[in-house]
Amino acid sequence: MSIYQTIKKYFLFLSIFLVFIISIHLIFLYLSEDAVRNPVEGGTVNIGIIGTVPSLNPAAYGTDPIRDYLLRFVSRSLLRYNIQTKQMEGDIANCNLGKNFSEIKCYVKKDQKWSDGTPITTEDILATYDMLQNNDINKTAKKVLENITIQDQGEYIEFTGKADVLVLDMLIYPIIQKDVVEKIKNNTFTIGDNLSAGAYIFDKREMDPKSNSEKMSFIRNIQNTNTQNYIGRYTFSFFNNKNDLLANKNSLNIVFPNNTIDSLSSARFDEYKFIFPEYISLFLNADKVDSELRSILLGSLTKVSFSSLNEATGKLLKNPFFTDESILPENGDTTKMEAIMKHLGYVKKEVLLSEHTDVKTETKVVNTETSNYLFSPSNKKYIVTKETDILLSGNAPSGVTGVYINDYHLKNYSPKEQKFYYRAKTDIGTMKEGLNTYKIAFEIAGKKVTKETISLFLATTDEEVAIQEKAHADKLQSEKTNTLAQEEKKVADDKSFAEKVKPLDPVYYYNKDLKKFSLQIAFTEQTPYMKTLATELANHIKTLGIDIQTTTLTTEDLQTIITKGEKQYSMILTGINLGLFDYNIFPFFHSGQAEKGFNFAKLKNIPLDILLEKLKSSQLNSDSLKFIQSQILEILKKENVFMSLYSPYNTLYLDKTLKQIISVPVLPYSSSLYDISENMYVKESLDFKWNNKNMSGFIDWVKKHSPFIYE
Repeated sequence: MSIYQTIKKYFLFLSIFLVFIISIHLIFLYLSEDAVRNPVEGGTVNIGIIGTVPSLNPAAYGTDPIRDYLLRFVSRSLLRYNIQTKQMEGDIANCNLGKNFSEIKCYVKKDQKWSDGTPITTEDILATYDMLQNNDINKTAKKVLENITIQDQGEYIEFTGKADVLVLDMLIYPIIQKDVVEKIKNNTFTIGDNLSAGAYIFDKREMDPKSNSEKMSFIRNIQNTNTQNYIGRYTFSFFNNKNDLLANKNSLNIVFPNNTIDSLSSARFDEYKFIFPEYISLFLNADKVDSELRSILLGSLTKVSFSSLNEATGKLLKNPFFTDESILPENGDTTKMEAIMKHLGYVKKEVLLSEHTDVKTETKVVNTETSNYLFSPSNKKYIVTKETDILLSGNAPSGVTGVYINDYHLKNYSPKEQKFYYRAKTDIGTMKEGLNTYKIAFEIAGKKVTKETISLFLATTDEEVAIQEKAHADKLQSEKTNTLAQEEKKVADDKSFAEKVKPLDPVYYYNKDLKKFSLQIAFTEQTPYMKTLATELANHIKTLGIDIQTTTLTTEDLQTIITKGEKQYSMILTGINLGLFDYNIFPFFHSGQAEKGFNFAKLKNIPLDILLEKLKSSQLNSDSLKFIQSQILEILKKENVFMSLYSPYNTLYLDKTLKQIISVPVLPYSSSLYDISENMYVKESLDFKWNNKNMSGFIDWVKKHSPFIYE
């Protein structure tokens, strides 16, 4: 056989094979086009996380986002939040929340089991809440449960006490088996002790040298029949850094970037973007920053565009309720800045210099010994004499209607003549031996005003006269010498002060001690943008003539500020999470949280407190909620202590082969990440519809989808 015939035979065989394969593929597409795809149980989902494996102590729920997420796989609670309906619904129990959360009744469902097959009991629930309420294992839960009475009423468990929406958050905390509660309280708990009530149970934890990660696996809990979960195993791989994660991305189905990965360059993944009910905000400390200055600062920010604030950063906000009403001052008039700073005791360099340009190099001692009004027996203010009868005579200025000497009204004074006389005489008691003083006061427009004092020393001998005159002359000379020295010192001090002022930066404000006016911005790095944003805020405020110092806060620093009340900053840039009820801003603005607590602005406003208490005490209808919110925004707008900036976007990367993922823009908790994939599956079966499937239908289907055939 020739080479030509061999090649021809080869291409014929290849053509037949390709036609066969294409035909099979087309037939499959034709048959599967309207086939029903049904989830199939099984398969493994691998999840990559940057960080360390958290403790799965269920009592620590609410203190670590990754822990909360993992605990949702292996635990259940009295209630759960439905991310699609945005409603609380029963989990282990059905709960009647009442009108204002002050009386909640939870009816435990029957046939609820732990992973070992034993029933979930009322005792387990009471033991869980007793531990949270009376131990320091979870300080957040303990604080919320203060003054809450939890009782077994036989048919139901009752929560009574203060009306607070935060109590509702407590109903989604994991319920723990009572024996496990005792181990947690005794610090003998291990993950292997934790009986699961959730859809999955803990399987194993191990190091994987190949991927340089630590793995934790969960498998299906056969005792849980309350939800339809299809995935057979979840494996969580914890990587020390993003490079290790990226090197193993092809083995993962879900990636938590942990704010360290901007994008995942892989066609396998879809980006899943969402926000939590939280936002990055700027709080101005009411104790540290003057109210008028706060208005200028916040008002000026309305005119500034920050490069770190854009749609890539997150959802930009105008107020804490995620609505469109701005609470910033409408007119940040920076022209008032100098007047405000002067009121605070600070001026700029040129003002300091101008106040010292008229320094005199020559000084004169002012003669204070001559009387302005007395002319007899002398025009001196100090007279030494042996005479026991002296007539004090003087002239009053125009406009004087009465003259008083030592409060004695001179009867013989005539406003027309403007002369006054007073007799100092020992016989009538108006003069005595030694020092005598005579206060001269004038009555002008009905008001008596003291003008000066005349001193008259009555001596008994010539020697005493000489001694007193010399003593007085020495005193005058000493005073003149001291005055001259003080004036010379003032001249020197003023010159020295002027020299100290000259090097000062003309941009900023200074007090009389040449101390620069400075504010402090403390910030937490909860998102990659916050350091840049803090720098941009500082740079803008510097343009107003205010020096700014920035300080980075760790999580521990923030906890100290909250628990010990060490709020020494002028401003703080930080993130706050509102939880399930995104309108409940009570912790961040109520006076009770000003010293120790989340009220970072240290704002104390009683009308605001009343509104905040209404806001958190009951489930409000839409109109009532909007009305209270509008009143709160009006107060915040006047107080000028707060600026909501943005709610940061959070991102997951999901393998495109994962099916039945729920897409929602806002998740109330980090644990809600479990809910978006609760009914996820990777395997499926096809239920073909064989009716009307024939060769004629296949040909019509091919014609319909062919790019070469047009009707």
